[in-house]
Amino acid sequence: GDVYKRQNKIVFLNKASFFVEQEIQIAELGQPLQSYFAPVDNTYYVLGEKAFLVLEDGVVKHTYTAKQDTVLKAFRVDKSELYIVNLNMANKNQKVTELCLEKIGRLDFKVLKKQCVQAIGDPNQLTLHLLKSSFVVDDSLTNMHIVYYKDMSFQSMKGYTQAKSFVYVNELDLKIYETPNEYKIFMIDPQIKVPRSVGSLKKENNENSIFFTHKNAEEADELIVASFLAPRLRVYSYDINDKTGASNKTLLETRLPNEITNINKIWCSLSEEAKCLAITSELLTFLVNVQGRVLWAREEALSKIQNVEFFDHIIVHDEMANPYYLKLENDGIWNVNQIIQNFVLRIITHFQKMVQQVQSLIQIASQIKGIESLKQIIHGSTERSHEFYYGLKQLIIAATETGQIFGLESSDGTILWRRSFSPKQQLLKIIPLRREISEGVFETDCALVFQNPTNSTSAIVLVDPLKGSILQWVEIKGEIQNVIRLSYEVLRLGEALLFVKKDQTYDVYPKTFAEYHRESPERLAQMVDKMFFYEINKRNNTISGKKIKGSKVLDVWNVALSQEEQIIDYSYSQKDDYNFLSSMHEGNVITLPEDRRLLFKHVDANNLAILTRGQANTEAQEVYINLVILNTFSGRVIYSAKQEYVSSQHPINLLFDENSVFVTYFNTRSLQNEIWAVEFYRNHVENSFQQMLSTYFEEGYKDNLEEFYFQKELPIVTFQQKFAFPYGIKKIILANTLRKVTRRNLLVITERNQIYSLDRNLISTRRPITIDGKVVPNKDSFESAELLPYKYNIPVNSINFITYSHELSEIRFAKLSPTKLESTALMLAYGDDLFFNKVTPDRIYDSLDESFNYLMIAGAVVVVIIGTIFMKSLAKKSKVHKIFYTT
Repeated sequence: GDVYKRQNKIVFLNKASFFVEQEIQIAELGQPLQSYFAPVDNTYYVLGEKAFLVLEDGVVKHTYTAKQDTVLKAFRVDKSELYIVNLNMANKNQKVTELCLEKIGRLDFKVLKKQCVQAIGDPNQLTLHLLKSSFVVDDSLTNMHIVYYKDMSFQSMKGYTQAKSFVYVNELDLKIYETPNEYKIFMIDPQIKVPRSVGSLKKENNENSIFFTHKNAEEADELIVASFLAPRLRVYSYDINDKTGASNKTLLETRLPNEITNINKIWCSLSEEAKCLAITSELLTFLVNVQGRVLWAREEALSKIQNVEFFDHIIVHDEMANPYYLKLENDGIWNVNQIIQNFVLRIITHFQKMVQQVQSLIQIASQIKGIESLKQIIHGSTERSHEFYYGLKQLIIAATETGQIFGLESSDGTILWRRSFSPKQQLLKIIPLRREISEGVFETDCALVFQNPTNSTSAIVLVDPLKGSILQWVEIKGEIQNVIRLSYEVLRLGEALLFVKKDQTYDVYPKTFAEYHRESPERLAQMVDKMFFYEINKRNNTISGKKIKGSKVLDVWNVALSQEEQIIDYSYSQKDDYNFLSSMHEGNVITLPEDRRLLFKHVDANNLAILTRGQANTEAQEVYINLVILNTFSGRVIYSAKQEYVSSQHPINLLFDENSVFVTYFNTRSLQNEIWAVEFYRNHVENSFQQMLSTYFEEGYKDNLEEFYFQKELPIVTFQQKFAFPYGIKKIILANTLRKVTRRNLLVITERNQIYSLDRNLISTRRPITIDGKVVPNKDSFESAELLPYKYNIPVNSINFITYSHELSEIRFAKLSPTKLESTALMLAYGDDLFFNKVTPDRIYDSLDESFNYLMIAGAVVVVIIGTIFMKSLAKKSKVHKIFYTT
């Protein structure tokens, strides 16, 4: 099996099934570097920066530990000896002072011989290559060190840049250096021990050459070179004994597609059907034949997704632009004086909508030219109305760590388009930005916010999510600290982006509002002037409140956390919802009706959950975590609690939703994966229906932030409870729907890369605690009779696994997008694998299942109609006969 390091373990995997066969707990290796399996004596060798291990039959037999100021770099296994290369470091400046080679006996594991040479330089810029007979090291001071491990000899030479590549040809080690104009080829011969030049290859501008050997080149000193100058790929042989290049022979020459602009590695089969397998720097892997046709391609960059957003396929018609809804909003829903006018306006608007639908039906009817065209229109119309209109088919925009932006089709994962950006541009956010194309009709663009740390500039790139074409590119001066979308609910009839900069100034995109907004710049400035937000400084462990005043960003309050702790995560309600600003300016509650009473959830988008950790027990790898709930409008801490016995080797997660906060961790005492739930309620329970109606219509259930959080005692009650989950928890995500009516379950990504839908009722703090079958009421009697009694262990139902029986690899996160069906959301889980599925937390209750038999129901309707007509005729006939005989 293969060997790799995972959480201080050596894990043995079966190569055929890739299942774990054995795990061995080991000491800290440091950064894992190299592993090797000797099939003769069934021995494993594992090297890390701090230790070297020898394992026999799954048991650690020998351990070589590096000294305090020594870093291990490489090893070589010989018949009777081991050779280990290590670096001696200086304590103060962490520079390499010596490069050493140690010979170690394989039987007794004792150091037989040690040789060192001075090699001062930066260890981060040091490269080491293992050749057939030697180790070759390039340091940061243009020194090349050749370590011949057979006789433990060293050779150091100055004036060499970092090597481009190493190749092995006919028992000879070749080293190629790249200069601006040519490639210099040196031979490292263990017999001569003097690197000698064997030729050079001229280099064209922007040419990318990859050197490798062909399997038939062992009989001759022949170097196979693949030269790529977009879009031309040429593979030819180079005789290292012929410096003139006269014997060079072209083996393959072809033209690649224009979208391939670089090649990092290439392997070629130069048989009768010549083919080349290549990998680009963007991790595009493809196989091309001699005619230049790409036989297949794989976008391996999709395994490194770091940001995902969903976009609608269709243009959005906003119902709030309807005159009837606009009048209701302006005059108030309960305005008695406007009842007649509102009724007439509603009739008129519905009549206008009916006229539009009739016109669309006439247009469709004009396109019918036969049975086939009718079938196509019906099929296309059904598919569009069902998938496109209800948002069941969306566009996925994914950004990768390698600088690519992909447009994917959610229904089948088809790559619609692909764009590459400069590695210097750091992507901050992908933001859907709605653009008004006519009154009440919007089109959603994809706004990419980039930042260039080298010159402290930023840019916003507006992209068509369907085609990938760039609509606009705007440069922004200064380094961006925060990006806030001013949503439609805040601005009305337009959207904009607010950029908060590090120099305590701000900028707004777009500058001119003629294209995006009917609002005036003065109107927008008034809205921005009311905004407040916060900044988290993880270095200083501080949270500061900010407010925009004029052209500056001012500090309002500041909260300092303990310097002995580290901020590991933060969360707030509606964290992934770009419209959360619409509910930040007013405190709010959500009513929770129960039998004969009404409870009130304390919900405020200004509340921020911060999770910190401090070191508790280094040997046991334990930490403690602190949960702090902070109101960002007033800067007031409304809740704080501490949890001990938390493993530092397992993921710790935080999620804030409405009035609930969830923290997951591994408890080292109970040896369980725990979910810590904290919920906030108002300390008032309404038992009178008449009083509830009176309060709703006269005062409402909204708070004045200027007064609420400055009370001496807040009218908030807090409950907390802990639950044990039977699987390791890697990440938790909220299952969010459009109107937030459907039960907001938690999606748990387990350490086995499965996704489980966890019922929120099972982790509610209001589950009643029972002793001897009797409910023990809490201090405010907030327990719910509708929930199951509290139990520490959460029961698991296998049908709640969204990933079913799929074996996925290293799933890191999942992104959800609501659809217009309240029961359904779309989910994309990404990591080394991509997994897409529909999520229905409360099952499907507002649409028919995909397997629904439409033909059967249509047939049943037809049978009922025919039966009704037939029975009606019989009844009529019977009545006539009865009248005839009676008269």
